[in-house]
Amino acid sequence: MSESTSELMLELLEHSPDLYLDEIQEQLQLFHDLNVSIATIWWTLKQLGLTNKQLSWTAAECSEDLRLNFTMAIGDEPPDRVVCINESAVNVLTTYRMNGWSYEGLRA
Repeated sequence: MSESTSELMLELLEHSPDLYLDEIQEQLQLFHDLNVSIATIWWTLKQLGLTNKQLSWTAAECSEDLRLNFTMAIGDEPPDRVVCINESAVNVLTTYRMNGWSYEGLRA
């Protein structure tokens, strides 16, 4: 595979790291008129040092400062006086893709 095609694939994955191999193939065909097999795409991504791994998200509400303040506020309470309640909710993000491409050694 040419270096320019490899760069196109990297640009696609930089914009959308959760693309499936067939979607990369489709993008290369539609927008760049390149016919590349899925096996070649997989091999090229491996050669470029990319791996497919689980994507990670941090909740928007997560705050280390608030967590520290809470810990300091309840720190003097005996453990038998602390009751923790879980806020249950539907996570609409579970309908999104869970895997994405990233360089080896880096989080997706």
